[in-house]
Amino acid sequence: QAQAYPALDVVADNFEISGKKLGALNLNAFENGEDWVIQKLNISNADSTLTVQGNWHNWSRNPNTSIVVALNSNNIGKTLVRFGQPDTVKGGVAQLDGLLSWDGSPHEFDMARLDGNLTFEATGGQVLKVQPGVGRLFGLLTLQSLPRRLSLDFRDLFSEGFAFDKISATAKIDSGIVRSDDFFMTGPAADAKIKGETNLKTETQYLKVKVTPHVSDSFSLAALIGGPIVGAAAFVAQKILKDPFNKFAATDYIISGTWDKPIELKSDNDDAKKPINQSPLN
Repeated sequence: QAQAYPALDVVADNFEISGKKLGALNLNAFENGEDWVIQKLNISNADSTLTVQGNWHNWSRNPNTSIVVALNSNNIGKTLVRFGQPDTVKGGVAQLDGLLSWDGSPHEFDMARLDGNLTFEATGGQVLKVQPGVGRLFGLLTLQSLPRRLSLDFRDLFSEGFAFDKISATAKIDSGIVRSDDFFMTGPAADAKIKGETNLKTETQYLKVKVTPHVSDSFSLAALIGGPIVGAAAFVAQKILKDPFNKFAATDYIISGTWDKPIELKSDNDDAKKPINQSPLN
């Protein structure tokens, strides 16, 4: 129904949604023809700052929403706690930038209709064990669920989660399906490269993952090769030849299934085919 929407200038010291204490709110918005312009929406607290600008297009007839979003966090773990996702990440600094849009008004946000692009970079944190909710998606990144049938037992290596020095990625979102071809995570234990898709609506994924353990830092070379003398020689070779054992120990695998029950398959090469009836994103 045609009606006038007011211009807003709102300042709140303590802003809460569904019991989540998000911090201070600063909102400026106004009507412009059939659009409602969100000139500034800032939410800030001791752990992070969220900045949003955008438009609520044709709100009176055929609404759709588009926003530019930037999230800067000096503690990823505490930021996720504020948004209702505890015990997901410990520490860490992150920057998330993106352009998001969906059919419908802002309050009609629906994962199945979400489109956009995102860039993400994080440093100095730890992805913890699998937890309920969105934590299940983060839990995939700990690599703790890998079976012992792979060439190395990554479950022991990542049993307490993946400590990372850096994570970087770009992603494209199309109707709630997130696609990334350049997700990279590196830490003291290993490097991980991930490409593929995850469906935010159905909570399913199809991901190709390459894990390269840091053998010299995370394993006993003597135990890996056999004997302290050979192990010492191998350690020297490891340094002179620029980590050949790390490359040898690298493993490719595929994760499909759901966030709750991921299915891991060994991949002999990058062209491995999707398991029959286990590719929920098609």
